[in-house]
Amino acid sequence: MPTIAGDAQSVPEAGYHVTKTIPIGADGGWDYLTIDAEARRLYVSHATRMVVVDIDHDTVVGELRDTPGIHGVALAPALGRGYASNGRDSSVTIFDLEKLSVLGRVKVTGAKPDAIHFDALTLKVTARASVIPGTSAILVLDRL
Repeated sequence: MPTIAGDAQSVPEAGYHVTKTIPIGADGGWDYLTIDAEARRLYVSHATRMVVVDIDHDTVVGELRDTPGIHGVALAPALGRGYASNGRDSSVTIFDLEKLSVLGRVKVTGAKPDAIHFDALTLKVTARASVIPGTSAILVLDRL
C-alpha cells in the first residue's frame, strides 16, 4: 500500500508555467494584454507602443508607436477600429485594425485614461481614469 508521502510526490505540481516565450523587444513596462480570438492577434501595451502578435505563428506582426503611457486596448472588429488609452497625455489613439495605422487621437476629459472598453450596443468607447475618479467617454460615430 502506498504511503501518503509517496502519493504526494507522484502528483504533478499545480499552477501556471511558461510554455513558450515570444520576444517583443524594446524597453519599458507592460500593462494590459488584449486578445482578438477571431483575428488571432494579441495586442500588448508596452510603454509607448502597442505591439501586435500573431498567436498562430508566435511572431510580432506590427506595432503602433507614439502611444505615450499606453495602458489598454479596446477592439471594435465590426468597425475595423481599435482604441488605445494613453495615460501620459490623457488621450485615446484610434487605429485601423488591419493596417495598424493611426486614424486619429482624441483628448479625454478624465486624467490619465487606463482601462478601456468598446461597447458594441451603444457604439461608445469608455476609458476609466487612473488618477481622478470618473470615466471618460468617446462617442464612436461609425455605424455598424
